[in-house]
Amino acid sequence: MYAMFAFASDFNQDLSHFDTSRVTDMSSMFYFASAFNQDLCAWGPRLQTTNVRRMFQDAGSCASQNNPDLAAATPGPFCHVCTT
Repeated sequence: MYAMFAFASDFNQDLSHFDTSRVTDMSSMFYFASAFNQDLCAWGPRLQTTNVRRMFQDAGSCASQNNPDLAAATPGPFCHVCTT
């Protein structure tokens, strides 16, 4: 899923239904996706990702979550809606 939504400045859709169980690279996934503000908590229990480097870099309201902490306690590192 490397850079899948990069530069998608108007993208803000629910992705909770995505099966991420085999994904290993989410780096730069939302790079410059300035409108994205969705809760990805559902990904936590089945997350196999090893690379989230710059996942939310320059992604507007998610910029503070540039590199999510994969060691975060359950339910996981993506259980938030970005703040404005």
